[in-house]
Amino acid sequence: VPSYISRSVAGSYDNEAVAIFALIFTFYLYIK
Repeated sequence: VPSYISRSVAGSYDNEAVAIFALIFTFYLYIK
C-alpha cells in the first residue's frame, strides 16, 4: 500500500484524479 501511495503521489497523481473524476461523472450520468 505505501508503495502504491508513493507512486501515485510521485508521478500519476494527475492521471488518478482524472480517472476518479471520469468514473464519478459516468456513474452520475448512469444514475441520472
